[in-house]
Amino acid sequence: MSETIKFTRTRKHIEDRNMPRIRSMKEAHAYIKTKDPNTSISFFAFRRDVLNGSIPSRKNGSRYYVDLNEIEQYYK
Repeated sequence: MSETIKFTRTRKHIEDRNMPRIRSMKEAHAYIKTKDPNTSISFFAFRRDVLNGSIPSRKNGSRYYVDLNEIEQYYK
């Protein structure tokens, strides 16, 4: 007798905290707002923290990019 074996493909979403999640300042602030809609951190306060170096960032042209993992560590 022949048996039919079915293999199901599943995608496992494994979130790797070591992988940087790079976003622009606007996208990063939007992420903060989605995590906590009632946050009192304004975009300009967030921008000030990025520009003065409190939150590590990288500049590419005229844009600043931040790692969401670093933001979570900073505001913990």
